[in-house]
Amino acid sequence: MTEKANIYEEKAHNTFKSLLNISLEEELFTAYYRDIIKKTPGAEPRKVETEDVLRLKFEIMCFALSHCIVSGGIKYFSNNMDNFPKYTKSLLAYFVAYIKRLNISDIREFVPSALEPTSTFEYSGKLDPMKRIKEYVEAGSPDRVAEIFVKKVGYAIDPDHQASTSILAAIHAPHIIEEVEVILASVLGE
Repeated sequence: MTEKANIYEEKAHNTFKSLLNISLEEELFTAYYRDIIKKTPGAEPRKVETEDVLRLKFEIMCFALSHCIVSGGIKYFSNNMDNFPKYTKSLLAYFVAYIKRLNISDIREFVPSALEPTSTFEYSGKLDPMKRIKEYVEAGSPDRVAEIFVKKVGYAIDPDHQASTSILAAIHAPHIIEEVEVILASVLGE
């Protein structure tokens, strides 16, 4: 590996380590969730399990990583795109290793199974980081990315009350983007 490749490997490592600090605190999220559900007529909060918290971490990290890829590529690699694939490949490798280490790749995703007469949900395939990041990167606009994130987080936490739980994602999405921008500037903006 060349010295330049090592530099981008190190930058990817530093980016990923910083991204791990973005995840919401479990207790804070649970408190927000319970407050929102209490305000939803006829809704009862479900017990938030470890899998739900890991599913939430997965969604936040995929959202943040997709922003690193799109925004980082435009802002910090536009003058030298040769190094961008090295950085991105390393960043994604760290994420896949993290997902495997926490067994997040064994967790199944909630998806709608019927919408009429009432919404019902079922488990679908296992969470796939490359598929999710690709979905975000190919979304085409920041508004579409935010829409996907809000929906996925809503399903991840309480699919039966997705409309209410999506509020959490909508509130936190801009803060996550701000944190990612600070991380990118710190790691890549030298």
